Parts: sequence; C-alpha cells; structure tokens
Amino acid sequence: MFLRTLERGGIAAAGRSLGLSAMAASRALRELEGDLALRLFDRTTRHVAPTEAGQ
Repeated sequence: MFLRTLERGGIAAAGRSLGLSAMAASRALRELEGDLALRLFDRTTRHVAPTEAGQ
C-alpha cells in the first residue's frame, strides 16, 4: 500500500489499483503508520506527499 501510494500519488488511486476501496486503503496506511510509529505521508483533501520518514 505504501509503495503504491507513492507510485500513484494518492491513497484512493493506490487502493483502486489493489482492488480496495479508498476507505480500506486509508485504513491500511494508518495501520502501517501505527505499527511503525511513524507518519509516512502528509495528507490533505487533494494531495498526498511523503514525509521525511516516508522518503
């Protein structure tokens, strides 16, 4: 999910490419960030950008 989001430039697009809804894709990324105790992306309603940790 993380790599797909980087490649596609958005969580919803990454989810679609993996057969997931936008909500499921977002949840997967939040869980990953929680497991790693890192914030991987800065999110706005229209833009997703990797944080320093995400790079």
